[in-house]
Amino acid sequence: MQSTFVRLYARIYWLAMAFAVLFTIAHVISLPVEITYDGLGYIDLSDILGSSRFPQEWYTIRTPLYPLVLKISFWLFGRQPMAAIAVSSLAGLLGSMILSCVVRRIAGDAPAAASLVLVVLYPTLITYQHAVLTEAGTFFFLMVVLSLALLRPNSEYGLWERACALIATFSIGYYWRQNILPMVPVVSLLVGFCEYRRARNSNGQRLASAIARCLLVVCLPFLLTKIWAEHIDTTGLRDTMLRAGMIRQAVLPPEDPYVGVNGPLYMQAIRESIRNGNFYSGVTWDRLSAISPTVFARPLPGGAPQFFLRTVRRYPGRYLNGFARTMLFFSGLDGVESDNKAFREEVLSLTVNGSKIGDGPQPLQSQIKNQFRQSTTPSAVMRFLRLISPVYDRIMICATLMTVVGLIMAVAIRRFDLFLFCALPLAYMLSFAVALVSIDRFMVPIYPAMLASFAVVPTLLWSTWRDRNQKRRTARFDERSEPPGSRGTPR
Repeated sequence: MQSTFVRLYARIYWLAMAFAVLFTIAHVISLPVEITYDGLGYIDLSDILGSSRFPQEWYTIRTPLYPLVLKISFWLFGRQPMAAIAVSSLAGLLGSMILSCVVRRIAGDAPAAASLVLVVLYPTLITYQHAVLTEAGTFFFLMVVLSLALLRPNSEYGLWERACALIATFSIGYYWRQNILPMVPVVSLLVGFCEYRRARNSNGQRLASAIARCLLVVCLPFLLTKIWAEHIDTTGLRDTMLRAGMIRQAVLPPEDPYVGVNGPLYMQAIRESIRNGNFYSGVTWDRLSAISPTVFARPLPGGAPQFFLRTVRRYPGRYLNGFARTMLFFSGLDGVESDNKAFREEVLSLTVNGSKIGDGPQPLQSQIKNQFRQSTTPSAVMRFLRLISPVYDRIMICATLMTVVGLIMAVAIRRFDLFLFCALPLAYMLSFAVALVSIDRFMVPIYPAMLASFAVVPTLLWSTWRDRNQKRRTARFDERSEPPGSRGTPR
């Protein structure tokens, strides 16, 4: 009977895989391309690579892998919308499949099938599969990292293979988008801790190898980023992010001496960004863009990182409030301003047909509008995704809570696989929240893993309880089966 269920669940899993492929093809055909201001830049960067414009016209906040893949896709399929959509949609499909394989490995076929269908139908992820942006690809790389971290090699050679694969994934992922780098120390420490626990009772050579692998996974990806160091302004990008965070979540108060005469304008930007007491997403983008250059027109004493830390120490209550608002916003609560909802509304619009191309510098914008013109009309796929979008918005809040519960319970029941599965998305979320980067678009790469927690957390908790209960029953049965007087009888 049990083997019958095993075969049934395996068939359901492979049916879910087939559904994922077919539904991806359906939405690729049905939905239009979305090219934002950043998307215009990525397409332009694909032209700059390999041309006489490189490196002098390179955008110093970008890494080259995504523009390179776009360039290859344009070469294969032509400079047209489907070529751009194919890149992100393939990344989204592969990321979803890898996530389902992770769930299958730790929880079984049925939870894997359920999580795959849940993720493949996620309207926000589908939106970014049609956007000329890096989020779908970042999701793919993070799922590869999660899969590798949850591997349990049985040999020393296998452990070194996993370490090399992690180094390669982090390094290549950086060249897709820098957002993956904060996960390097988190994953290396968690994986290193697991290896240490297994090797601490072995000989010193195995323990030394575990420490060496951990150090290599921590250090090598950062060293390999130096290859691109002369073409990217990492310091400028970091300082811009920290300055924006202080203003966006109003950690730097309008009455602070540094703000000076800009205080009234800053206060007005804060007031105008609040809707019915809602300030989760902070100062809106248009007001942030207007006020931030004015406030930070003077050099920051000691540089942006020191000024940020000094502001946090001086106003800890304001920082904690901003941090909490950012975490709640990332957890799915509605903010005044949401990239995810804005982009989703454009891609799934029933009234505005065709390509969704934003404003940008000329003549680039006109050229791209002409080359990426697309004719689409409302479809059953579009209407279905619009229908389930509000449902997923509510589910996302519950998924975040489920992930937190899973992390806590993993510690209580000592299940490292569950802990790692829940810890990675939460650590990724924290890496942005601590700097108050209140942009929900950056959370899209880890939202699918949180959705999958609906299948993973209950299944692993149930299996752990069932196994422990079975052991107790077996132990009690063994005690009752012992002959009278056998306990404590000398031999």
